[in-house]
Amino acid sequence: MKIKINGEFAEVSEGLSVFEYLEQNGFCLDRVAVEKDGEILSKTLWKATNLSDGKSYEIVEFVGGG
Repeated sequence: MKIKINGEFAEVSEGLSVFEYLEQNGFCLDRVAVEKDGEILSKTLWKATNLSDGKSYEIVEFVGGG
Protein backbone atom coordinates (compact mmCIF):
# COMPACT_ATOMS: atom_id res chain seq x y z
CA MET A 1 0.00 0.00 0.00
CA LYS A 2 1.35 3.44 -0.91
CA ILE A 3 1.01 6.47 1.37
CA LYS A 4 2.69 9.84 1.65
CA ILE A 5 4.55 10.64 4.88
CA ASN A 6 6.12 14.04 5.42
CA GLY A 7 6.00 14.73 1.70
CA GLU A 8 7.60 11.44 0.59
CA PHE A 9 5.92 8.32 -0.74
CA ALA A 10 6.30 5.14 1.30
CA GLU A 11 5.16 1.54 0.97
CA VAL A 12 3.55 0.13 4.11
CA SER A 13 1.77 -3.08 5.04
CA GLU A 14 -2.00 -3.08 4.78
CA GLY A 15 -3.72 -3.00 8.16
CA LEU A 16 -0.87 -1.15 9.89
CA SER A 17 -2.13 1.31 12.50
CA VAL A 18 -0.72 4.79 12.99
CA PHE A 19 0.51 3.67 16.43
CA GLU A 20 2.28 0.61 14.97
CA TYR A 21 3.92 2.69 12.24
CA LEU A 22 5.25 5.22 14.75
CA GLU A 23 6.49 2.49 17.08
CA GLN A 24 8.19 0.50 14.27
CA ASN A 25 9.94 3.61 12.97
CA GLY A 26 11.39 4.70 16.30
CA PHE A 27 9.29 7.76 17.03
CA CYS A 28 9.10 8.92 20.65
CA LEU A 29 5.35 8.53 21.11
CA ASP A 30 4.98 11.15 23.82
CA ARG A 31 6.64 13.83 21.66
CA VAL A 32 4.86 13.36 18.34
CA ALA A 33 1.85 14.86 16.58
CA VAL A 34 0.23 13.23 13.56
CA GLU A 35 -1.80 14.91 10.85
CA LYS A 36 -3.89 12.92 8.36
CA ASP A 37 -4.91 14.76 5.19
CA GLY A 38 -4.59 18.13 6.88
CA GLU A 39 -6.35 17.28 10.16
CA ILE A 40 -4.69 16.56 13.51
CA LEU A 41 -5.25 12.95 14.55
CA SER A 42 -5.91 12.63 18.28
CA LYS A 43 -3.45 10.40 20.13
CA THR A 44 -6.42 8.42 21.46
CA LEU A 45 -7.20 7.31 17.88
CA TRP A 46 -3.71 6.14 16.85
CA LYS A 47 -4.28 2.46 17.69
CA ALA A 48 -7.72 2.37 16.05
CA THR A 49 -6.70 4.25 12.88
CA ASN A 50 -5.09 2.23 10.12
CA LEU A 51 -2.91 3.89 7.52
CA SER A 52 -4.94 4.23 4.32
CA ASP A 53 -3.80 3.83 0.72
CA GLY A 54 -3.29 7.15 -1.04
CA LYS A 55 -3.59 9.25 2.13
CA SER A 56 -1.10 11.90 3.24
CA TYR A 57 0.37 12.02 6.76
CA GLU A 58 2.59 14.55 8.47
CA ILE A 59 4.51 13.45 11.56
CA VAL A 60 6.01 16.18 13.70
CA GLU A 61 8.42 15.48 16.56
CA PHE A 62 8.74 18.01 19.36
CA VAL A 63 12.32 18.69 20.43
CA GLY A 64 13.42 20.59 23.50
CA GLY A 65 16.27 23.03 23.39
CA GLY A 66 17.78 25.88 25.20
